[in-house]
Amino acid sequence: MNARGSDSFKYSHIPCPPDGLCVVNCGGYQACQGSQLTCPSGGNCVFNISGAFSGWDSTITCEENSICIIDCSNGAKVQCFEFHVNCPPESENCSVECSRDRSCETATIICGRDRKCARSCSGRDSCSLAIITLSNPRNEIASLDCTGRGSCDCARFTCPTGNNCAITCTGQYSCINARVICPPGDYNCTIRCTGSESCQRLSITNTDNVHLQCCDRACTGVNVASISTECA
Repeated sequence: MNARGSDSFKYSHIPCPPDGLCVVNCGGYQACQGSQLTCPSGGNCVFNISGAFSGWDSTITCEENSICIIDCSNGAKVQCFEFHVNCPPESENCSVECSRDRSCETATIICGRDRKCARSCSGRDSCSLAIITLSNPRNEIASLDCTGRGSCDCARFTCPTGNNCAITCTGQYSCINARVICPPGDYNCTIRCTGSESCQRLSITNTDNVHLQCCDRACTGVNVASISTECA
């Protein structure tokens, strides 16, 4: 299904069939704005959100036992602005890519167990103001890399319960004013702030097992008393 023209699938319900490959291309300006896109159980779905504001306020629901790929890394900027993605909690085949400038700005992304789900916010302001529940991969640390300038500023990240968590902020201003909700209990929460002024005014919840590494004036105003300044 191709939505190349402006407003092509705007405010539509776009269900994929339960068998075979389903590719939905939202390439026009606001092409799939406000739409409901569904990958059913057993489906194999690819959602290419490439037009400017083409995924604005849309909701993508990936059901259990589906293969679901959401790509906001190609085409114009601000493709997946304020969109919502729901991955099944046990799914290892549900991923979101946010590598363009402002690609997932103000998005809400709930990951399952796919290690590739929203793992990297590399474009400028790519995940700014986003709300992301990190993936919870089996036998791996839940991780997220904010590498673009301002890539995760004012974002809110929730680490999965029952797993160690690692967030890296290497871009300048990448995690400024962000909030990290670390896992409760005995699980480690490692936050590396190596970009210039990357984690200023960072807020951290559940600080008992936080390992915070800061350099280059990265952590001014952070609410954790114990801060390592070693940058290696």
